[in-house]
Amino acid sequence: MKTSSREDILEAICLLFKKNKKETTIGEVTDQLALSREEVSEKIGQLEQNGDLEVHDGETISLTPQGKEVGDRTMKKHEVLECFLSDVLGMDRRSASREACILEHGISDAATERLEGFMSRPRRRGWRTHRGPRHFSSLLDFPEGTKVTIVSVRCPLGCEHLADLGIFPGEDISIVRVLNHKAIVVRVKGCDIALSPEIASCILAEKRG
Repeated sequence: MKTSSREDILEAICLLFKKNKKETTIGEVTDQLALSREEVSEKIGQLEQNGDLEVHDGETISLTPQGKEVGDRTMKKHEVLECFLSDVLGMDRRSASREACILEHGISDAATERLEGFMSRPRRRGWRTHRGPRHFSSLLDFPEGTKVTIVSVRCPLGCEHLADLGIFPGEDISIVRVLNHKAIVVRVKGCDIALSPEIASCILAEKRG
């Protein structure tokens, strides 16, 4: 069995246990993964042979310590990645979850811990999300020449590419020019980038002292 398939099933079992507070069944795992009963039963049998779980009365599943460790670790990776993609990069939750399902199988434990630490200490890394009590201004609210620090990127229009341009929470930028049609030009790492008013309104920042 592929590592990704093993992790997906064990993660699904852990999620169901977390939700229902009881041991899950093959039928519930089938519904969770949207696979056929035969396919899930075959994979469950392989995981039982591998020592990841036990099946009781042909239906009820209980994880071994080995299987629980893998499932919990995969679930944590998914949660950390989904949170980062959504809260930091501005992806919608559904898209973030889909991407996390792909990335969780390749990211290392060390990278996951570093990413979790990055998000749990926003003041040290210079970024905040909308969840805090403070309110910030969008880039449209700053005059030309203002130096700001980005604190949040929350774009419903699908602006994940902003991170590739260096526009992400914690980055220091400058408002170079405000154009007649309300678009703006910002300077990021020495490069001037034009942003439409729709995009600029989704980027929140605070003025640097």
